[in-house]
Amino acid sequence: MIAELFPPRIKAGAFAEQVGRNEFHFVLKPEMGDAFRITARPDSSLAEGGKNGLLYARDLLDDLMLKHGGIPSAEYSDSPDLEFRCYHIDLKKGSGGVEDIKRTLKRLRQLRYNAVLIEYENRIRLNSLPGVAAADAFTHDEVREIIGCAEKNGIQVIPLLQSFGHLEYLLQLPAYRRYSESQTDFSQFCPLNEAAFELWKKAFDEMLSLHPESQYFHIGGDETRQLGKCPVCAEFVKDHSREELFFNHINRVCQYAVDHGVRPILWHDMLARAGRFDLLARLPKETVLLYWEYNSRDECLGRVVFKGRVLASRRWIGKIHSFRDFIEAPKLFSGFIEDEPEELPEAFRKPAILPLLEPMRKTGLTVLGASSLGYSPYGTLLSDTDRFDSNMRMWRESGVCGMVITRWASNNSLDVAHGPASLRDFPSAMAAELMWNGTLNRDQLADRYSRSFGTGAEHLAGLLDIMVYSENEQFFNWAEHVVPELAAMETGIDARLLWLFRKYMVAMDAELLIRQIRSLMRNQSGHLTVSEFGKMLIQKIPEIKQKLRIGFEDEYPLDSLEEWLRYLFEPYDFLFAGLKLMPEN
Repeated sequence: MIAELFPPRIKAGAFAEQVGRNEFHFVLKPEMGDAFRITARPDSSLAEGGKNGLLYARDLLDDLMLKHGGIPSAEYSDSPDLEFRCYHIDLKKGSGGVEDIKRTLKRLRQLRYNAVLIEYENRIRLNSLPGVAAADAFTHDEVREIIGCAEKNGIQVIPLLQSFGHLEYLLQLPAYRRYSESQTDFSQFCPLNEAAFELWKKAFDEMLSLHPESQYFHIGGDETRQLGKCPVCAEFVKDHSREELFFNHINRVCQYAVDHGVRPILWHDMLARAGRFDLLARLPKETVLLYWEYNSRDECLGRVVFKGRVLASRRWIGKIHSFRDFIEAPKLFSGFIEDEPEELPEAFRKPAILPLLEPMRKTGLTVLGASSLGYSPYGTLLSDTDRFDSNMRMWRESGVCGMVITRWASNNSLDVAHGPASLRDFPSAMAAELMWNGTLNRDQLADRYSRSFGTGAEHLAGLLDIMVYSENEQFFNWAEHVVPELAAMETGIDARLLWLFRKYMVAMDAELLIRQIRSLMRNQSGHLTVSEFGKMLIQKIPEIKQKLRIGFEDEYPLDSLEEWLRYLFEPYDFLFAGLKLMPEN
């Protein structure tokens, strides 16, 4: 499996003999980091590497042993393109408990991630925040157990504790509303409320004590759209600016983290999008900026760079998710292409791919990139991997030294659950492979992922993609063939990945039903009649819901699981509940 996902560079040996797994001598060379080198010879078998490099070498040797019954005589070596390869575990909708997280960590080791960013929210019991923890929140001992598992798998755990915005889970509680910037939108600390800062410091101290080995601490800081809403902050903004209000608070937060021996990680958007690189440059030099951009390369074409300014096309404006971002948050751009003089040189009418990257680099701070294992605009359970691939290649070409691959459980803790992390495994593997080796093309990524599941699974990735794109009516008929083809693969699936394959099977059943219902609705031409086939589909919804409950109950607490199911099927439940079901004439 590992040899399929990450085939090493091989220099064939002079001997035909195979070497036994127990005949190897392992030598730690810290300077090699995540790289390794294996020499398999009958007279001398040696594996060298850094701490993680030796882990990956052992994984490869075990895989070769399983595949060949011995280690073919040769020299094997491998090394990553990116030093920092981080996966985001978002717990705002909970998890299946410690065993679920440990299974995720073991899978991430197989994919050669070397860090996880855990966004706990209220899924950790902090004495400093009484009355906040959810029923399924981890105890201190459980957090230590998770960190211990991560360390065994070569993964650094980086905690995330929001210091400014996205605090719905906390500020919605009556006991904590006095810390809120707004008394109608409980999402953000008031930056001039000293008691709020003191509360955060106590929570930071407690969380840091549970993560003593972490080199980093993520402080959040994104999408603080309530800046200047409270009367005191409004006066400050009147005399200064929203950006300075933001900076004064986040600078204190960053400095507090640095004073406690960790490097603060900050989402880039609030100051960088406003063009306040002068303020970014004043943050502690240890600060790490995490630049998140989830659009594909094609979706960035509506922006251009001209004389140091980022200009947008009005045509592009109509395609963004929400105009609110441009009203309540610092702008992504400083003007419109259409408003510029006609003599705007064509040389400058080029795509503004990651336009904020170079200005951020010039601040002297470390800049990491963030992509997202997002959902398809077509599907409901699976990802649009073509779109994700385009985004990852954009990031790899940017030259960033490391990346965080985000997987959002929800937009915020009060919003609907997005779906289980296991169904993001394909793009997660794509990201891991591209961070390790950026030269791989799209077909190679799909082929490696499929073959890693075992014999007969050569078309697994292709079937997943077909189901995603079958939402397009032009390709709808393909969807009906995907489920039986996928089921036929099960006998050849690697036992270590059977749990994941079976989750895909359940998801495919649900996707097919949703596709069929949507197709039926599109072809009814507005008439409130449903065919006998339609009645059958509607009656199948409870069966599919139960399959999803059983298939994913190990990844969700019950309330979040039911929330996700409502999100998937409520539109159809609501629509058909009021219909008088009639067979077609």
